[in-house]
Amino acid sequence: VNFYRDVAEATGVRTLRSVYADEDPQTRHNVVITEDVIASGGVFLDALSPYTPDQTAESLTQYAKLHGATWGKSRWAKAAWLDWPNAANRGFRGVDDIRVNFDGPIGAGVPAEVNEPQRLIDAFEAVMAPGDSGVWAVLHGDAHVGNVFLDSEAQPSLLDWQCVRRG
Repeated sequence: VNFYRDVAEATGVRTLRSVYADEDPQTRHNVVITEDVIASGGVFLDALSPYTPDQTAESLTQYAKLHGATWGKSRWAKAAWLDWPNAANRGFRGVDDIRVNFDGPIGAGVPAEVNEPQRLIDAFEAVMAPGDSGVWAVLHGDAHVGNVFLDSEAQPSLLDWQCVRRG
């Protein structure tokens, strides 16, 4: 909810257009109401959806836009919801969950030398660890084709901001 409410519009990243996003401060329940992507001709993808090199390049452009727009900006420097870990993301997936993915159709074609769940978790933690340089940007935290939809013009648009953080 915080990304849609506080960051999305300011970055210009192609994502769901939120018409309302807020959190009940007592229950911490979130509500995000967005445009109807399907009605406007959009298509939600999943981890097994075909994805072209051009679509991948455009997705990377969107991540670069996010990083560039937030790079060291004081506006988000003290936002507790961008800390890692925080209450919203402490239970992220572990070795067993990732192993199930690697052993199933999602993992088909993943080279054996990188088909190691613990290695993936270690790399993720290293990327998400606070750096000593004091330079940071807002990161998506869960970049994969299952967190993308194609808008009405078939342009990749980013979804699923539950692992967003400073890094």
